[in-house]
Amino acid sequence: MPPPPPVLMDELIEEILLHFPPSHPASLVRAGLVCRSWQRIVSDPRFARRFREFHFQLGFFYNFKDDQTGADIVRFVPTSTCPALADRRNSRALDARHGRVLLHDTTQAAPPPPGPPGRLVVWDPVTDEQSDLPLPPGHLYRNCTAWNAAVLCAAVADGGGACDHLGCHGGPFLIVLSCIVGDAAYFFLYSSITGSWSKPSMVYLNQYTGGTRNAVGLSLLIGDTLHFPFGHEILTYDLATNKPSLITSPFSGVRSMALVATTEEGGGLGLGVAGVREGSVRLYSHLRGLAGWKLEKGGFIGLEAGASTLVAFAEGLDAVLVIEKGGISMFELKSGRITEVCEKGLHCDGAIVPYVRFCLPGS
Repeated sequence: MPPPPPVLMDELIEEILLHFPPSHPASLVRAGLVCRSWQRIVSDPRFARRFREFHFQLGFFYNFKDDQTGADIVRFVPTSTCPALADRRNSRALDARHGRVLLHDTTQAAPPPPGPPGRLVVWDPVTDEQSDLPLPPGHLYRNCTAWNAAVLCAAVADGGGACDHLGCHGGPFLIVLSCIVGDAAYFFLYSSITGSWSKPSMVYLNQYTGGTRNAVGLSLLIGDTLHFPFGHEILTYDLATNKPSLITSPFSGVRSMALVATTEEGGGLGLGVAGVREGSVRLYSHLRGLAGWKLEKGGFIGLEAGASTLVAFAEGLDAVLVIEKGGISMFELKSGRITEVCEKGLHCDGAIVPYVRFCLPGS
């Protein structure tokens, strides 16, 4: 009689189960019925977290105008197994994080840019639910000459312990709105729990150039601090203390740049800035407490000088999206690998907003 086959180690079984498709949750249920050890693996919260991290879905939203009516349109482009989404008319995508998308509703007439925004909407693409936000009160908001905004899970302000943000949607959320008025930046915080905006907090800018500066580019969340690019400066907002501050960017005269998350020596996340210059991506890390920057890597070959625009950082994936002649490529900061995620022919108007969703079985 031949000997029984060797027993697979739990670590190998876990790696096999990780590759089960999230679109067929019954397969994981059946796997858990094979034996007690498999059931223990499938029901372990650590396995659930790894499963969601392994089966992420990536896509991006971009804004353009209808050629005939001039209406603003938001279109979603899936780059992996994300399901298709219908276009949203009379809207512009501003930000996306923790399963939510922040939209600027342009249905009603609003002051021309760079004036104050009109109605803001938080949309959950998974459930198709949306929340219309009231406008911040007071004259400061109405007098802003440039602005930016970010959306995030409300648990971040409490240290993030109540949510791992991997399957995060449907819960309370926060909106941080930055407005430039004169030589100062004002921050407003909206909570869906209270349904109201906070009193503004303020930080002075290093240089005042009136309405010629625009708060452009996507925000970056590191820990409980949001960072907003603004010209050659970076505005920060600490959610724990509700206090803003200002950091000078290492780039001056660069064609395009994006805020990115870098890995510090202790393994934590830190602030970084990536920029395109002469056909290469230059990555700088902020030296915490020293008010300086360190060049991490440069000379990335593969971008055409003068024809590439670095547009966004995909939080959680350590990658930036780059536009090359209307096509979108993803540049992985750690490996330096570049992957085409969208064929050429894209004509977008404004920022490209990455959307990263971590899958739950059956979602």
